[in-house]
Amino acid sequence: MSTWRELYNESGYLVVPDVFSPTELKELKEEAVSIFRGQRGPIDGLLSVDPRIPDVEVLRQYLAVHFPHKISAVIARTLSHSGVLEVLMSIIGPNIKCMQSMLFVKGPGKPGQSWHQDEYYIPTRDRSLGAAWIAIDDATVENGCLWIVPGSHQSGVVMRRVPGGNPEFAEADTLELTSLGTV
Repeated sequence: MSTWRELYNESGYLVVPDVFSPTELKELKEEAVSIFRGQRGPIDGLLSVDPRIPDVEVLRQYLAVHFPHKISAVIARTLSHSGVLEVLMSIIGPNIKCMQSMLFVKGPGKPGQSWHQDEYYIPTRDRSLGAAWIAIDDATVENGCLWIVPGSHQSGVVMRRVPGGNPEFAEADTLELTSLGTV
């Protein structure tokens, strides 16, 4: 059987199911609701919420909060989850650090993220940036899952950005993917 590192090196991504228990995922979802209800302190752009509004409706009002670990002990604790650390250390090595955290909600009608490489936004000296994406709900093609271009990590080059113009994405630009033969 291939190791996580071998699988990552081959494809540029890896799916590791069941790293989080159903109880842990439930706690993360409840914490997201608490953040967007304003129960973890003030956040620029946070709307006042009638406590009678169902949780799902509260979440549909938002797209994302950056650095939620700064206001949430639950999310801060998740950054050092043993299952996530085990996978990341097997791929990257023991010297890992958290550069940012983000909580995306992606409710119906909200824009997604265009094709991008995280290294473009958070450059490292040795192109060693990695990311862990945790879906706290089932993520499918129909409801908006993460898409990855397999092998796009192999060049080690941050690809240039070009005008995108797709209203489904939050950004006005996207990656130039034609060189990868994917479009």
